[in-house]
Amino acid sequence: MPGQEGNAILAGHRDWKGSFGNFRDIEKLDVGDVVTIRFDKGSKKIFNVALNNTYRLDDVPEMVMDLAGDSRVTLITCGGRFDKKFAGYQNTIVIVLKGEGQA
Repeated sequence: MPGQEGNAILAGHRDWKGSFGNFRDIEKLDVGDVVTIRFDKGSKKIFNVALNNTYRLDDVPEMVMDLAGDSRVTLITCGGRFDKKFAGYQNTIVIVLKGEGQA
């Protein structure tokens, strides 16, 4: 769960079949930017961007998916250019959020 011990991993689409997804502008986030995560029952938590990296699909470090360690939220989506030959994006965007607080 975002804000608890360990790594909460959230994956989403930038776009899908011509429509924008929830992560459409994720690559525009800069270190220090504020991100709000809203929950179903109306609560929300505030985080700061600690890391924004883009990796080739084959080069995503294992630590991205590590669930242990300090409290953090990892946002993952596709990135780069869409390559029809490979039927998809060829990069992975990874944003790490830290510093949870109640809003």
